[in-house]
Amino acid sequence: MKASQPNTQYKILFVDDEEQALKYFRKAFSKQFEVLTASSVSEAIGIVDTQGDRIGVLITDQRMPSQTGTQLLQHVRERHPEIVRILTTAYSDLDSAIEAVNSGAIFRYVNKPWDIRELQGVLLRALDVHHLQRERDTLLCEKLSVIQRMSLADRIRNLAIMGSSMQGWLRKVANRSP
Repeated sequence: MKASQPNTQYKILFVDDEEQALKYFRKAFSKQFEVLTASSVSEAIGIVDTQGDRIGVLITDQRMPSQTGTQLLQHVRERHPEIVRILTTAYSDLDSAIEAVNSGAIFRYVNKPWDIRELQGVLLRALDVHHLQRERDTLLCEKLSVIQRMSLADRIRNLAIMGSSMQGWLRKVANRSP
């Protein structure tokens, strides 16, 4: 992996209850990405709630105490659908992966142990998807704004035409009165 300028436009949040996994992830990816880590679902929710607009990708382990990664992904999907979500696990927990995919909660499912280069590619593609979704949303907002301005201009023009017609009609009526 090339130690280049980190991609800091959007952060990657990695969630795992194993401290060793958090350290390994930071070591592997902090030179290329701005990395945040959390050791529980509740900690991750706190980070997402405060920094959600700066997080581009969430990657979470499935099996953790209290809540699962799938529950975190569903929570994030509801509150921050623009964050690209990835599920990872060391267990062959196919049912959880299928549930996450079917509910639309994830972009990818990645098995542990990771191939660092493969995971790096997945993270880069996830950030690309996040960037494209934000661009799409920006363009849709701009288009909606243009349509609203055109509609408003059309209404104003129609009101001006109606006002002009009413003015002419009122003059006619006023001229007929004794």
